[in-house]
Amino acid sequence: MIHMDEALDKMFIKMRKAGRDLVRALTDSMQGEETFLESMVEYEKTTAEEDGNELSEEDLAKNMKSHKESNPFALNTAGALAQFTEAMKGD
Repeated sequence: MIHMDEALDKMFIKMRKAGRDLVRALTDSMQGEETFLESMVEYEKTTAEEDGNELSEEDLAKNMKSHKESNPFALNTAGALAQFTEAMKGD
């Protein structure tokens, strides 16, 4: 049988790790997401030009919405937040 102190220690360690992972994901996101999204704007414009297509502001906005939702920074942050939320619930 696990003593209460041991269970609390394990829960605290799990919560602390999840908190650190969340902070790391948020920090990475703040440092890199803007650059990533700027590069995706350029990519969308260049690709459209190379393909001989016009890229309307509406199409660019739609494509960028997709990039924002699926970029690695957003996905890392969402995953870390989910782990943190789970850790806060306890066992």
